[in-house]
Amino acid sequence: EGIYSQPFSKILSLPSNASFPTEGIISTIKEFPTKSGPSKGKMRGVISLNNLRGESIDVTIWPDVYSVIKSDLKEGIPIRGQFKINEFGGNKSLILVKLEALYSERGDE
Repeated sequence: EGIYSQPFSKILSLPSNASFPTEGIISTIKEFPTKSGPSKGKMRGVISLNNLRGESIDVTIWPDVYSVIKSDLKEGIPIRGQFKINEFGGNKSLILVKLEALYSERGDE
């Protein structure tokens, strides 16, 4: 089992801001305006990522990264990257830190 194939459920035992390299298939993509901070009003992405274990997790993509990669994100496309664990309101999710690979429908990276 490689570092990218760890179960999403593992984040429950890890602290906030811990690094979490993983990969999965994008099942949904949503856009929301950022509510506060220096990026207030700019669009951020929230994707649902599925792994081969049948697990799903939400991933926030902040505006600085989202604006660069949003045109390449498609439902059904596998991605691999570096994420960090975010905890908000008692729920844990992931934040995309660095996209390492995005596989297009043609098989390109």
